[in-house]
Order: sequence, then structure tokens, then C-alpha cells
Amino acid sequence: MSKKLPKILDAADTGDFLIAHMPRPQIPESFIEVKAIPAAFTVEAIKIGMAIIQARNASLWQDSVSGKLDEISGKLDQILEELRRLRKYLDERLTQETLAVFEGEINARRRSLEHILAGVDGDIEKLDSNAKQRIVQMVDELSVPLWQLMNWKKFGFDPYPAVAMGILTSLLAREMAGMNRKEGVDLVRQAIKNYFQPAVNLVDGSMTASWRDSAIWAMVSTGNFKSTLYKSWITSIDNIDRVPITYFAHAVGSLEKGIDCRRGDGGYPEGGRYPGGHVGFEQFTLDMQARRAETLGVIAKEMALREHVRALHGLLSEFKAFS
Repeated sequence: MSKKLPKILDAADTGDFLIAHMPRPQIPESFIEVKAIPAAFTVEAIKIGMAIIQARNASLWQDSVSGKLDEISGKLDQILEELRRLRKYLDERLTQETLAVFEGEINARRRSLEHILAGVDGDIEKLDSNAKQRIVQMVDELSVPLWQLMNWKKFGFDPYPAVAMGILTSLLAREMAGMNRKEGVDLVRQAIKNYFQPAVNLVDGSMTASWRDSAIWAMVSTGNFKSTLYKSWITSIDNIDRVPITYFAHAVGSLEKGIDCRRGDGGYPEGGRYPGGHVGFEQFTLDMQARRAETLGVIAKEMALREHVRALHGLLSEFKAFS
């Protein structure tokens, strides 16, 4: 988690939330750490690749692009898993089918192209007619799986990094074979029309419900958590010799830097009975730490979803610039 949490923390007005309705935290499911490559990394790799293709400087491909694409493709399963979890999408079959289409059809041909390119030290002019004929065949072979992957009604938009890499691979192949550049431009335009623009439209519309709901929940969770701090909570009431004894506890600190739970009222305003129920001090401490982890997890989800939304917009911009 970044030291500087998003502005959503500042937006939470603790007076607007009813802490009594705060759900009990479930840390294992809620606290999602983003393990995949940052979405912005995909955009940067595609941007560099497009510039190299447009400049017809394929010698830079191996040094500047190939490794980045290998890193993305190697973690595509993590990217898909991350998006599935963030959006509560659990169709394992589609995830595996997506990976099969990408790894077996698209990425394999990219590596074959790079092997041919390495054989001429990145100098396209050294490619002979046989090599170019093989590349033209690869372009044709790429078309079917690429358009299959762009069938968003089947696969959704989660595999957008794979689609972007497939388009980049096709453009590289076309440039290497000296094919009509207008065909490459048309490919990009069709991809924009049939995949990336609908993806962005849906992100900005109905699909954003996941992101919007996540953002709202992050704000509510933040407000709920902040409202538990610097208040004296009744954690339990015992009767000793028919004399009621009330036990208090309080927590100080912050969501960003951590909290410290202490016994007694601490001189802070009384918050009433602790919403976590009739608990002892040890359970109060565990519960407060759990609530903090829960809130940080919700914020992590919101930030991860927001990054993927930005990546889709970024890829759309890059491809529009090419077309």
C-alpha cells in the first residue's frame, strides 16, 4: 500500500456514516494485494512497440520491447485472476480458454517472428523472400485467434493486455514482410471500433458499476473506520456482587500509519457500546486491526480497478494515434 492513500480518504466525512451498520470484517477475502504487473506497464510496452514499428527500426525491438512483452505474457494469468477477483467474476473455463488462445496462437507466433528477426540482427532489409513468405503466412494465422480474443461478448474485456499484444505482433509482422501499411491501419481501426472503444464505453458505463461500487465502498469503509478512532467504547459490562462494572477501550492512530488500542476511556468522547459486540480488550484489539485491514483491502481493490480503467483508455489513445 502506498504511503499516500488516495484522495478518497480525505473525502470521507465521518459524520455521515452509521457505524452501527458496519459489517464484521472478513480479511482473507477482502484484503487483495495486487500481484500482477501494473496495468500501466502494458500501455508503456505497447507505446514503445508502436513507435518502433512506425519508425521501421526493428533492431530496437529485442532490446526495448520483447522483454516487456514476455513479462506481460508470463503474468497474464495473474492479470486475469486479479480482474476476476476484483470484479467477482468466477468463470474459470473462460480464463483458461483465454490463456490457451493467447499462449497457443498469438504469443507463440510473436516468438517465431522475433526468432526470424534475430536471424538478421533486426535488419528488416536482410529478410529474404522465403522469410517474408513465412511471415505473411503468420499474419494470416494470427487473424483468427486475434479476432477470437476480441470477441468481448464471450471473453469480456479482461484479456485486454493479450489483445493489445496480438495487434502489436500483427503490425510487427506486416512491417517485417513489407505488406501494405493501409491494411495494418485498417486492422487497428477495426480493433478500436470492435473492441477498445466498446471496452472504454462499457467501462465508462455499466462495467464501471464494479469500479464505482468499489469506490463508494472504499469511501464508506474509510468513514466507518475513522469514526471508531479517538472514541471511548463500551466493550463489556460485568456484574460483580450485583454491581455493574463497565469496561472501556479506545484506539488512536490513523488508517494510513496504523493504530494503537488501549484500555480505558482515554478521556475521549463516549461512543456507546462497541459495534463489534460484547468483547474483551484482546478481542477489541483484534477486531480494530481487522477493520483497518478490511478498509485498506477495499481501497486496494478500488485503486487496482482504477488502474485497469486507465490502461484501457491509454491503449485506446495509442491505437487511435496510429490509425
